Amino acid sequence: MPGESALDCALREVYEETGLVCVAGEELPTAMYRGRKGRVRKVRYWSMQVQDGTFRKNDEVDEVRWLRVDQATEVLTYEHDVLVIGALRVLCAASA
Repeated sequence: MPGESALDCALREVYEETGLVCVAGEELPTAMYRGRKGRVRKVRYWSMQVQDGTFRKNDEVDEVRWLRVDQATEVLTYEHDVLVIGALRVLCAASA
């Protein structure tokens, strides 16, 4: 949306795609990759905690699974997601 910060966009997208209201934490590494149509995509990520809401299945997200951060890489398909979760793992270990 025009004038929307990247963080506000991320929080809005999470809500629109999951129905969950989250509080953002630290920013994680930006992922760059080629999308299905061959265009370069640049995606910014933040660690987040659910504050409120209930998951709603929709056209973009059909399932939510809660995993420990050390289990998440076992179910990921894309290397760029593995790198982001690796950074989240380091962040969680540092705050423990």
